[in-house]
Amino acid sequence: MDFLAFIDFTFLLLVGFGTLVGIIFGAIPGMTATMAVAVCLPLTYALGLNHGLALLLGLYVGGISGGMVPA
Repeated sequence: MDFLAFIDFTFLLLVGFGTLVGIIFGAIPGMTATMAVAVCLPLTYALGLNHGLALLLGLYVGGISGGMVPA
């Protein structure tokens, strides 16, 4: 299985979008990265496995990073 086969423009776009939304969720006091993943989970139903995981990974990492803003 080739790792570079998974990297395409849609994959990178979903990771970037997830990170941006995660930072916004994390910067709001009381909202956590886990809550951002739970709220955006239905968005992944229409995506494939790899693209859905990329979105959720971006949300989680962005939420953790955005949580540093109110701290």
